[in-house]
Amino acid sequence: MITLALTTLLCCAAQGAEVSSRLEPAPGRSAATGEPLHWTVTVTGRDSGAAALDGSVEFGPEWAVLEGPTPVVDSTVPASARPGLELRWTLMGLEAGEVATPVARVRIGEEEPVDLEPARIALAGALGDEEEMARPLVGFREVEEEDVGDANLVLLAAAALVLAAFLPLIRRAGRRTAGAVPTPDRAPDLLERIAALDPAGDPAVAMGALAPLLRRAVDEVRGEDRGSLTDSEWAASLEGAPGVKPEQSAALASLMEELSVVRYGGAQPSSFAAREAVDRAAAQVHDLRVADPRTDGGRA
Repeated sequence: MITLALTTLLCCAAQGAEVSSRLEPAPGRSAATGEPLHWTVTVTGRDSGAAALDGSVEFGPEWAVLEGPTPVVDSTVPASARPGLELRWTLMGLEAGEVATPVARVRIGEEEPVDLEPARIALAGALGDEEEMARPLVGFREVEEEDVGDANLVLLAAAALVLAAFLPLIRRAGRRTAGAVPTPDRAPDLLERIAALDPAGDPAVAMGALAPLLRRAVDEVRGEDRGSLTDSEWAASLEGAPGVKPEQSAALASLMEELSVVRYGGAQPSSFAAREAVDRAAAQVHDLRVADPRTDGGRA
């Protein structure tokens, strides 16, 4: 069952404004993990024109921010009837069950900021209520074993040759993703969450989720929070930054440009292109961590 929450907070009468928060699936999408959601904060009333977001909104690990905050302007409504402030975030829930937005603070004029109560929504998981493991691919069936005699030796020899051919690639991939496997006693870090993105289902959603995770992971290594910058401003800030080599800043800027085309330009990447973007992002973050003297073996 999909549960939507509409949270409304009435400010004091002197301010003459009303603040509301709404969390719902994006048009045509469902309330499930990996699906885009719209979180809209609206301020209406006599003094709503003086409203502004007070500081940045801190999202927890259960959220991936795909876009926002973006001003919402309905050109079909007269300017005098529009809200004084309306902001929208496009989010993706990473955990099944009931999740809540963080607390947003809204300031109206010179008054003290007001904390807006979180909006909540119940997200369905990737598995059904009675499922305990992933479903097999369509058309999959168990292979019946047959007594083929010496043919098994031929298959084993062929498998050994294939393994020998791909062993260097496996070793290189293992080095690149070292430290990206979560242990049972801790939550996944940003690098692990990047590596866990699966473009097979919806490549565009995966690339949309990759951009904010990549930015946060790089900012974590740099020890700076640059979440208020746009993607292009953030990429430009890497040039000449301490601990970031010129080739790394160029690679990250190129990758962010590709992700922006998907996030804001409506491009529809293939699953192969999305997988390559995820692998490149994981490799860049891993290399930055290895070179950072504050990290141990590539882990912050």
